[in-house]
Amino acid sequence: MTIAGHDAYSRSTKLAIDYLNPCDPIRLGTILNSAIFSYEYLNSIETAQEMLRTAVREARPELAELNDDERSTALSILESIRTNLVLWGDDNTL
Repeated sequence: MTIAGHDAYSRSTKLAIDYLNPCDPIRLGTILNSAIFSYEYLNSIETAQEMLRTAVREARPELAELNDDERSTALSILESIRTNLVLWGDDNTL
């Protein structure tokens, strides 16, 4: 199950990164879910942290381009990303 899960998360994350804007809520949610899977099931803590830090770095400059509803959703997901980074002891939390 872990291998199939890893493959599914890897494919969905690649598609989200390739085809969606950095601050798109679906992209952010996909990356967040993939990072949680990496952290909890694969014990890839550094990989999970870097995925989230990169998502935040790439999304921030694009937030102004979203409409109010999308921006609100994106900011909510970014807050969840930040919370996970803090819980995971990331000293480089953005």
